Amino acid sequence: MSIKEKLDLIKVRTSEALTYNWKYNKELFIKYSLVLIFLIILCLIFLFSGERNNITIISEDNTDFEKVTSTEGVDIGNEVIDSIQDKNEVIEDTPKLMYIDVAGAVVTPGVIQIEEGSRVFQAIALAGGLKSNADTMNVNLAAELHDGDKIFIPTVVEVQKDKKAGGIITNKVTTNVSTSENTLININTASSDQLQTLNGVGPSTAEKIIDYRNQYGSFKDVTDLLNISGIGEKTLNKFKSKICV
Repeated sequence: MSIKEKLDLIKVRTSEALTYNWKYNKELFIKYSLVLIFLIILCLIFLFSGERNNITIISEDNTDFEKVTSTEGVDIGNEVIDSIQDKNEVIEDTPKLMYIDVAGAVVTPGVIQIEEGSRVFQAIALAGGLKSNADTMNVNLAAELHDGDKIFIPTVVEVQKDKKAGGIITNKVTTNVSTSENTLININTASSDQLQTLNGVGPSTAEKIIDYRNQYGSFKDVTDLLNISGIGEKTLNKFKSKICV
């Protein structure tokens, strides 16, 4: 018997067996069919549930993406705010400038622009520095400057002749420091000899005044002289109308 004949015989017997089972074992066939259908339904439910889970996961991923995007937006907003604040701080930190007139024995006399709170020595440096014949013995190089002040640096010859004491001439004074009756003596710039022209001020008191301003800086008011030993209100009243700061 050939293989083809064998296959045909198997098909015939299988068909006969199915026909026989359907005819004589109908109930069993129905049970198997129901079980098969039930299994198919379970498979479909399982597959459908898997797709829903996938959709949920994608949805959660999208939510996370939205959260990340939102967070990134907040970070960008914070960066913009920080940038604006930094610019405001730069503007606020920009130093204010003032104008000072530097004259006398300096390399480049004239009006300079300098930051507020600067000292005499800084203004002199901006004016090119001191000349070789400059005398700063009576000039407080550490004194604080104010807008409109004038710094005069005398020469050695001028100091010897006591024509000009040098130092800071504030914008309250329109003339040079002098000992004439019509000019007030600036106690922040006056020399020892000029201070001694004041009624009640001798060599010792004059040196105390100079030492005080060298140590503590410029006098803010003429009444600051009361902080110096040997000067009381009675003494101050003798020459108060002859001095200024």
